[in-house]
Amino acid sequence: MKILLLATATVALTAGAVFAGSHSVVRMGTEGAYPPYNFINDDGEVDGFERELGDELCARAELTCEWVTNDWDSII
Repeated sequence: MKILLLATATVALTAGAVFAGSHSVVRMGTEGAYPPYNFINDDGEVDGFERELGDELCARAELTCEWVTNDWDSII
C-alpha cells in the first residue's frame, strides 16, 4: 500500500514538470490595484512586491514570465 501511495504521489508531482516544459512563456496574472503589493507604475507596467517576487521566482526557475493585468474575477 505504501508503494502505491508513493508511486501515485511521484506521478502527480512530476506530471506538472512535463507540461511546464512544453510552454515557452509563463503568464503571471495580477490586478495591479493593491499597492505596495501590486500596482501599475508611471510607465504603465506592473510593479510592487508581487512583481519583484514573481520575477525572482521566474529567474531561479529559469522561466520566461509575462505579466498580465486582469480583473480579479478573471484571474481565478
